[in-house]
Amino acid sequence: INRRLSAVGVHEALKVYTWMVKQHLMRFIVI
Repeated sequence: INRRLSAVGVHEALKVYTWMVKQHLMRFIVI
């Protein structure tokens, strides 16, 4: 169990999550 690896995984997951939220909000605003 590598603490650094898990931290990077969490960071990547957060980046993907925020990107998905931004895409959803943009689509909602356009419509």
